[in-house]
Amino acid sequence: MNPSQRHLLLALAAATALSACGASVQTAARAPGAGSGPPGEAYLVQVAYGSPGDGDRVVSLSVWDVNPADALPAAPPEDVVATMREHAAERGATRLWLERVEAPRRKAFFGLGTAPDPDPGATADPTPCAHAAFADGLIAATRAADRCLAALLRERPALRGEITVVFQVDAWGAVMRAAPTPESTRDGMAQRCAVDAVHDADFGAPIALTCEGSLTVTIPTAGAE
Repeated sequence: MNPSQRHLLLALAAATALSACGASVQTAARAPGAGSGPPGEAYLVQVAYGSPGDGDRVVSLSVWDVNPADALPAAPPEDVVATMREHAAERGATRLWLERVEAPRRKAFFGLGTAPDPDPGATADPTPCAHAAFADGLIAATRAADRCLAALLRERPALRGEITVVFQVDAWGAVMRAAPTPESTRDGMAQRCAVDAVHDADFGAPIALTCEGSLTVTIPTAGAE
């Protein structure tokens, strides 16, 4: 299955917000008939910590966000897991993968419902972001990173380098996780400019449940010299 076919099959169902005993859990899924399986029983969905692997087809996505100023627990509350599990079962998932994301700009638990992929050659490679809103978000993030780096450069005129941040976008256009590549400048403050910029941007809902993008900025920034 090529990326274009995958994009067509992964049309998003309308995202909903469910209340799990006061905790807001957002959910999204493949549209009916676009790769999701028949509904199953929640108690049959196995729960595991980690990420889907080759041979897994992601059919649902749930997220429970915590205020970044608060502490993120080691595990999500039982009612949150139950809500994610029920949503995964509704889309025919046989396993729910729980991923803990803790960063300065976002603290959350993601639940990815998966089912065996009928394509024997399917891999867990992320889908590249290709939707129209992504380009607008990338422009906004680049400008924000450039402004931050320009201010940093005024304090440290000798600063030079390049930063590439690879990031994953969730079903609602927010960044799940972001990290500089090993080849990026090691300057922590410069890296923070780029990472914060992508976390603050709105990339719009992708065609797939999640997608991967990257941002590259250089120091000095355009017009800084």
